[in-house]
Amino acid sequence: MNRKNLFRKIIFFLAERIVNCNIFISYSIKDSHKAHKIKNIVEQYGGLPFIAPVSIPGGKDFKEDIKTNIENCSLFIPIISQKTSNSPYTHQEIGYAL
Repeated sequence: MNRKNLFRKIIFFLAERIVNCNIFISYSIKDSHKAHKIKNIVEQYGGLPFIAPVSIPGGKDFKEDIKTNIENCSLFIPIISQKTSNSPYTHQEIGYAL
């Protein structure tokens, strides 16, 4: 099974479980295309995705808003890639989630 088919199976499995759920998507800025693709799928299935910096209203404390949204999410989706290893923010977000 290739990655694309595995990804689709995971999304379909989660689809009925994510309606109205707060979902935090953690990613390296270099993986933003993947993060936005997941965000769009989550929205399509009725989930409520949080994706920084898009989901942070202007004037809010960036770091505090991220921590609060991680604490309040029902599902935390980290996008793990080689690019993640160079992203201190992604490491912090995963640490907050644990």
